[in-house]
Amino acid sequence: MGAKLIEKDTQEGCYGFNFDRIIVDHPTCGRLLLVEGWGGDDINGETYRWRNGLVIQLKTADTLSSLDSEAWNDYCSAFQAITHGHDDSRPILLWDGFAIDKLVNSL
Repeated sequence: MGAKLIEKDTQEGCYGFNFDRIIVDHPTCGRLLLVEGWGGDDINGETYRWRNGLVIQLKTADTLSSLDSEAWNDYCSAFQAITHGHDDSRPILLWDGFAIDKLVNSL
């Protein structure tokens, strides 16, 4: 059995481009947040792609809404903190970009 999609949304990112965020329950890794990352080159163009993204280990009860509304400090949300590697309880996992892309396309 593969990963199960829990929720997905789209946010506005750099230069007015949108990026996707999804939460999945993975059979071996638990609850994961996947976030498209900015990247590209002259041939492919710069945009958000899964292969440039992040995979973050979440707590069981985390949702996109709770990560956005939970204050990390006076300046940023839990989502902003975890995507910059500041929360050791929600670590960024070192996944190859093509593995991220493959997981998302399997959902």
